[in-house]
Amino acid sequence: MVRRQWSDFFESNFRSEEEIKECITFSRNFEPNLETPENARALLFFKTSKQQTWLVRTGRRIYCILDDIRKKEPHINWSEKVEKFNTEPGWQEGIRAYPNEKGHFLIDIGPKHKRWLMSEKLMRPERLEHQIKNLVQAP
Repeated sequence: MVRRQWSDFFESNFRSEEEIKECITFSRNFEPNLETPENARALLFFKTSKQQTWLVRTGRRIYCILDDIRKKEPHINWSEKVEKFNTEPGWQEGIRAYPNEKGHFLIDIGPKHKRWLMSEKLMRPERLEHQIKNLVQAP
C-alpha cells in the first residue's frame, strides 16, 4: 500500500468518498494489518456548503471524519472499536436521531458521541438512525 501525505488530498472541493476512506490510514488507531480503506464502508450524514461529516467503518473500527473545504486536510474527530457497539451496554441503544430546541436534527452515536448535527436533506432522521445501526452491525 502506498502511503499518502495529507497534502495529496487538498483541493478546494470536498473529498470523494474514496478519499475520505483513505483518510483513516492517518489515524493513530488505524491497524494496517487488520483494516483496509478499500473494504471500508462510508456514510455521509452532514453537509453544508463548507463542511461534511462522514462515518467510515472498517472490520475493526468506526471513524468519524470531518471534511472542511477551508482546511488543508480532513480531520478524524474520533474512532471507536466496532465491538463496543455490539457488546457493551448503551452503545447500540445510544444511536438515536432527534430534533433540538431550534428544530435542527441531531444524532447521538453511542453514549460518548452526542449531539452531532445531521442534514435532513441527505436523509430523514429515522433513516439515518437505521443506517448507522446497520453500519455498526454489518460484518
